[in-house]
Amino acid sequence: MVEPPAYPTSEQPAARHLARCGRPLTPGELRDALARRGHTVCAARLKRDMLAHRAFARAPGDLFTIGRPAQG
Repeated sequence: MVEPPAYPTSEQPAARHLARCGRPLTPGELRDALARRGHTVCAARLKRDMLAHRAFARAPGDLFTIGRPAQG
C-alpha cells in the first residue's frame, strides 16, 4: 500500500490558491500568498514545479494560472 506524502507537494497548495484567487500570479506573489497560509516554498521551486505540471498555464509577464483555455 502506498501512503500519500505527509505534506502536500508544492503544486497542491499552489493550485488551490490560484483556483480560489481567480487571477494569475507570479511565482513570487504566489510564494508570498502561500507563506501567509503556512506553506513555505521558494519562488524558484514554485516556478519549476508549475512549468513541469500540465495543470498550470503560463502567461506573459511570468504569470501563472490554473487550467488551460478551451480550444475550439
